[in-house]
Amino acid sequence: MKKTLTLAQKLTAGAMSVVFKLKMGFVPAILPVMLKSFGVRKTMRIFATMDKCVQALATKHGAVNAQAMLGLAATRNGCLYCSIGHLYAANVLHFKETGQLHPLSEQLPVTWRDMTDREMLSDGISRLTKAGAEFEPLARLIKRQHALQIEGDAIRDEDDLLVDRVLGVWDLIGACTILLIDERETLEVPPMTDVAKDTVSIRRYRQARDAASH
Repeated sequence: MKKTLTLAQKLTAGAMSVVFKLKMGFVPAILPVMLKSFGVRKTMRIFATMDKCVQALATKHGAVNAQAMLGLAATRNGCLYCSIGHLYAANVLHFKETGQLHPLSEQLPVTWRDMTDREMLSDGISRLTKAGAEFEPLARLIKRQHALQIEGDAIRDEDDLLVDRVLGVWDLIGACTILLIDERETLEVPPMTDVAKDTVSIRRYRQARDAASH
């Protein structure tokens, strides 16, 4: 029998949706599924932990790099929705800051899902390398992230520990994420950070990305 939300979970989902919409500009599509799987209290703790991890990663490596790293982590975990959303956030933030397009577009996960983890890493590194020296730090970060997430490399320092903690949270919610999304629906995925509220920057980014693809 399909598990449905209890009355308490429905009320909580409604309240949390309002908070997310006001704070972030979007409501996570995985919210109802997480409430079904984990219950109210654990779901709230997970989201709080996720927020702390993302903020710590952004403080250490910058918001753009943090969102790009999360996008690749989600791709490896099989969540196309989250991988597109985090890379979308990285792209809008980068365009807002520089007026330039990021080399890792939010549409790449659609292609990456047909690649092995190593092929995906190679493609990402190649795109970053061709884009110039400013993307070398991100290239190094995703190489190390791949070593920790896929190759099981040992944690060496505080930077590794932070990345490992972030990956651990995303592994926890992996079973609740949306695994299948048609390519035609990708534009409906929001940028997964509070830049989702900045509709002007999103529109300008979309115009620039669309123009570059023609």
